[in-house]
Amino acid sequence: MKPHPRIRRTIKWGGAALTALFAVTWVGSGWWGFAWIRPHTVLMVGSGQFEVDTWGGTNDPAIQGWQPGSPRPVPRWWNQFGYVPVYQGVQVRFPLWCPLILSTAVTAAAWRLDIRARRRERSGLCPKCRYDRTGLAAGAVCPECGAASAAGKEGAAV
Repeated sequence: MKPHPRIRRTIKWGGAALTALFAVTWVGSGWWGFAWIRPHTVLMVGSGQFEVDTWGGTNDPAIQGWQPGSPRPVPRWWNQFGYVPVYQGVQVRFPLWCPLILSTAVTAAAWRLDIRARRRERSGLCPKCRYDRTGLAAGAVCPECGAASAAGKEGAAV
């Protein structure tokens, strides 16, 4: 079944924006950092990594909330994963290149599938089963799989 064009467009462009956000955050975290501090929880970004401390934090309201900071002197490009169970909490750390690679892969796959489907339609092939539609009417359904052509769907909507 062909995905809805709005969903496909959202995945492609939303994924591209998310990938750009991860890339800027990863590279920029080498020069700046920040933390979100709440009682018993600290979320930090800096030195190319994201860190969650569920045992840290503070009860002082003046310190809670967003806090700017400077990154620690850790090599920022290939940090290690970390999981440290501590008394009444845990510390989890992972490099920001992980979500960057994941979002890049998903976005690239969405763009590739969309480009391939458009090429099939332009070359006269059925976008679903790749049956050669040469000689069929513009609005005719595919005799192989029964999928409607793009021209047929546009004509039915009018």
